[in-house]
Amino acid sequence: MAHAGDNLMHIDLTKEFMYMEFKSTLQSLFNLPEIEKIEIKGIQIPSLRNEDIIKKAFDKSFHDKYSDVDIQIGIKLDKEDYSCDSYTFLKKIGIKKEDILGMSYSHNQDNGEVIRLCKTNSMRYDLIINAVNTKGEPILLFNNNYNKADNFWFIAVQALGKLMRKDYLISSHLAHMLIQEGLVLQMEMRDKEKNTNIHRYGYEEELEYLKVFNDEDSAFARTPNETYNYISKLLYSAVKSYDRLSYLIDNSYKQRFENYLEIWACYF
Repeated sequence: MAHAGDNLMHIDLTKEFMYMEFKSTLQSLFNLPEIEKIEIKGIQIPSLRNEDIIKKAFDKSFHDKYSDVDIQIGIKLDKEDYSCDSYTFLKKIGIKKEDILGMSYSHNQDNGEVIRLCKTNSMRYDLIINAVNTKGEPILLFNNNYNKADNFWFIAVQALGKLMRKDYLISSHLAHMLIQEGLVLQMEMRDKEKNTNIHRYGYEEELEYLKVFNDEDSAFARTPNETYNYISKLLYSAVKSYDRLSYLIDNSYKQRFENYLEIWACYF
């Protein structure tokens, strides 16, 4: 039986590391001329010189190493035709596409846009972006083109955080969502192989996640708590099978399973 999770690179996720990462992101934000306001948990950050205020805002966000940092960003544009995807905006604030493990994007006209992300070093942000045009009218900035894989891996990080905080209901729910995404990939592969999406009968297919679940032993599922161990195996099987299937479908896909395990090892 294979064993996974025993020999991984070490991510040192401390409060001090998270604070320095957070300050670096703030600096990049303040460098953008269109930024009008930065607020964290109701605390407005006037500039990088206000160290006491920055620390207070960060402390209000920090609960444990599974915490994300909520940053509310006000943007006032000086031109009408501003539009980009969220990756371009993130690059402007020092977060390159290759540094993103997972990301989700949502929006509505009243509350603006929300980019939720986890970096490959395990730092997590919720960026709430409210933009107005030259007339002071609220607008949506992003012509977004994030992909389903980014969303999958963001949910995977959420599931892991819930598992570590012992919320077994939500972590199990999210793990099952991830398994469904892998099953969708297998169905797409079957459709391509059979050249049809109509299947009156099945073919006794092997389920990729179940092969991992039955054949591999994760170092993260060796605790005295059987519920934790079961969800760990479920989550491990979901992410490993999804990563493999995604690469089989598209060789340009960036595999992220090992990076995810590094974060898990840091959390464990």
